[in-house]
Amino acid sequence: MTVTLLGRRFPAAVAYAVALGAVLILLVITVVAALVQTETASAVHQQVRTSIERRSHYRLVLQLMTDAETGQRGYLLTGNDAYLEPYRAAEPRIALELDQLRAEPQTTADANRLRELISSKFAELQHTIDLRAQGQQSAALAIVRANSGKQVMDDIRDLSEGAQARETKVLNDALAAADRASATLRFVILFACLLIIGIGALLVFLVRRAVDELRESRDAARVAHQRFVEQVAQREQAEEKVRQMQKLEAVGQLTGGVAHDFNNMLAVIISALQLAKRRIERDQTDAGTFVDAAIDGARRAAQLTSRLLAFARRTPLNPSVIDANRVLSDMTELLRRTLGEQIEVETVLGGGVWRVNVDRHELEQAILNISVNARDAMPDGGKLT
Repeated sequence: MTVTLLGRRFPAAVAYAVALGAVLILLVITVVAALVQTETASAVHQQVRTSIERRSHYRLVLQLMTDAETGQRGYLLTGNDAYLEPYRAAEPRIALELDQLRAEPQTTADANRLRELISSKFAELQHTIDLRAQGQQSAALAIVRANSGKQVMDDIRDLSEGAQARETKVLNDALAAADRASATLRFVILFACLLIIGIGALLVFLVRRAVDELRESRDAARVAHQRFVEQVAQREQAEEKVRQMQKLEAVGQLTGGVAHDFNNMLAVIISALQLAKRRIERDQTDAGTFVDAAIDGARRAAQLTSRLLAFARRTPLNPSVIDANRVLSDMTELLRRTLGEQIEVETVLGGGVWRVNVDRHELEQAILNISVNARDAMPDGGKLT
């Protein structure tokens, strides 16, 4: 089938494939753009989080330093050690915050500078505290009133606030980049949607043209379909006949197998009764063994009938995990009685034989059938191993 486009005819499959390929390419471009935007947003998010954490470190360092200075002033004025708790807690926490800042290359220089200033400030605070502890409150307050540490504190405040301002600028730049990426993604999605709509309209046009051409061949297709239906009906009739023949063949095979098994059972019963009769005629008292063999054979024939009925009812067998050597050992005496005195039975068990999952009665029946067939093959007697 072909379609007409721009005055030229193209194979319909080619035209549809090109259109669908173009749609697929546009979808891939859109997905890639979305993934890029996602990665950008993730990077911006990480950058924002890192910037906020750095600002928090700077702000916390300044706050702790202010608390330490406030605690020092309170102690100098009152001499109460409780005022020194913020001072004592500030130094290790400030060291931890500075370690966090030093771990990042962007803030290592600021952290090192802050460490120097804070060490200098803590030295001054500790000196005044020591003077107050020694009873020299006036000397300690004189150092405070001289504002000798004010410049250091101002440097710490300027450095911290300047770093926070830089982090704010980094944050704003990252958000602006994210906004630009989002605008680009929206443009790509809009452009792709417009192209997909255009390609969809073209496909609708091509499909309508193709439908017009298909209508011309509809009648021929109906005729072909009717012919195909007739052929299918004929083939189903032929298959039904084959199935009936297979059923008849299966019934014949089943009848033959049942007759063979019954023949074996009857052979066992007849042989056992004949041997028992001979023992009775000779006035021997051990004929009961052969009578037991005949009864066992009759019981097995009854079991065969039960299994045949089970097959007719489609009842499943009853397999179990058994030792084949054990089954054969248990059957040895039965085989000797069944096969008669002319057949010498020797049992040789296999070494390392695996256990099998099988119906025990079926396995015994199979062994018995093989043994009876072997006896029939040795009419003058012999040895069965």
